[in-house]
Amino acid sequence: MGQRQYFSNCVSWPKVCEEHFGAPYADALDLLIENGESITLERFRSELDPEAYHDLLAMLNYAQPEEEGLHIEDDYHVAFKREPSTGLVYAVHSAIEYVFATPNEIEELQEGAMSNDLADTPEALVLVHAGSLCGSARMFIGKQEADGARQTVLQEVADHRGPLIVIDGFLSDELSSHEQALIDEALAENAASGHLALRLWGCDAGESPYPSWAPFGASMEGAVFEGQEEAATAIAPRLADHRILVTGAWATEDLSTGCASSVLVALREALGSAAEIEHSDHVVYEPDPSLDDDCENDEPEI
Repeated sequence: MGQRQYFSNCVSWPKVCEEHFGAPYADALDLLIENGESITLERFRSELDPEAYHDLLAMLNYAQPEEEGLHIEDDYHVAFKREPSTGLVYAVHSAIEYVFATPNEIEELQEGAMSNDLADTPEALVLVHAGSLCGSARMFIGKQEADGARQTVLQEVADHRGPLIVIDGFLSDELSSHEQALIDEALAENAASGHLALRLWGCDAGESPYPSWAPFGASMEGAVFEGQEEAATAIAPRLADHRILVTGAWATEDLSTGCASSVLVALREALGSAAEIEHSDHVVYEPDPSLDDDCENDEPEI
């Protein structure tokens, strides 16, 4: 005998799932309606806790099995369905879904809905301290390697279609005019397509923006942060519906050091375990754990 209890109907469906940091429950409702498979009344009843079934009959003004009156099995306008990925069941009466499920099934349904949302939503890209891939990177990993890594990262930015966040540090003024224009053009193209596009300042070295630096998508007052972690935390809520890739410099496998890794950690802390946040395939890793990057006042190569 089933043990599913009444969860909700589509009219009073909860707005958000607190277990998933405010993710919309409506997506889960859409998923179960879209995937619902027809089942018999007998199958539906067998999946429910007996008291839950009796409560449904009372809720919909049907006679109990032992009573006289209109019985649910005699009303051909009622449909019974099962959501196959979780096993939860629901009745459809007067175009309203009455859902019966265990807590685990609701959790699984919400996770499935969130996965679908991520699959249909463009990835967000966060570029961290691209200027560290100029003179500083040449010093630590070699001219050819640094120039190749910078070219790859900037091409990733140019090709990206979706939310784009650029976090600069004091070494960003080492980017060439062509490289600066490439970043600005990528921001403008994504903004024109309706995506979030921001150029922010976040430098742990304590440096203020250099005179020629300009924000994108925000006022100067709203774009300057004390460090890259503070910038990441500030924009995190605006990226909550997206899978997030962090690129730029520097990264470590264990996330213990490096500005790019610190941004990844800050985003995860702000958005919680349900968020999908990873290093990009093109993020540049420190050559060794003791590398000092522009977060710690590297002296660029002249």
